[in-house]
Amino acid sequence: MTALTEYELKPADVEFLLTVKDVEQNPNDYDNTEPGKTVANVSVLREETSLTKSQVAYRARDGENGRGFASDDMEILRVHPPTVESGSFGPRSVELTDKGRKVVSEVEAERGTPSGGGSSAPDPRIDELEQDISELSSTLENISESIAEIEQSQMGAIDTDVADRLTAALRLFPRHQFVLSEIFGVDMDRLAEADDLDAVDTDELRQEILMTLSEAADSDDAGSSDGDPEDILD
Repeated sequence: MTALTEYELKPADVEFLLTVKDVEQNPNDYDNTEPGKTVANVSVLREETSLTKSQVAYRARDGENGRGFASDDMEILRVHPPTVESGSFGPRSVELTDKGRKVVSEVEAERGTPSGGGSSAPDPRIDELEQDISELSSTLENISESIAEIEQSQMGAIDTDVADRLTAALRLFPRHQFVLSEIFGVDMDRLAEADDLDAVDTDELRQEILMTLSEAADSDDAGSSDGDPEDILD
């Protein structure tokens, strides 16, 4: 059994994995290799392959929503989540495992080996048909992956990168709410019921925050002055 059949690698899979290998080995030959945990980030892979954005994202993702290349499945790739770059989320990135490099080497060897013993030149019509089949297969795969992503994603039919950013924002939301309500003293219930915040509402909200901070500072000062001098010294 060859690597192509063992892992059921499609033409899009092969192109993706070969490009990952080449980017890792020759990062200076490509642009946009710096963002991300590793040089083979999704931005480079989208630009350097014929795959669509959805096809690249599908293969550069771990878990049940991915192609299965990650270390917890086929163990061909290590997948690194988006990193923070200059205050915003950078691209997801991948790298070949030792097993992945071996698989890619086997695929390269298989692709370079003639399937038959003859030396006749290939028929141009066969090449054309193979190209048409490959393009149709790629289109069908892209449609199937998009449908699967919509069905499996909690965010619905939105872009993968947008979903990652929304997930990160949702993780931060409870902390933001705590700061506003517990530290700044903002009435979150009243804020939620407001249809809109015009200039007057904004000024009132700002004054409430300033008054809360001022009262807290006065309370701290009073507590310091009323305390036992020995306690203060301690």
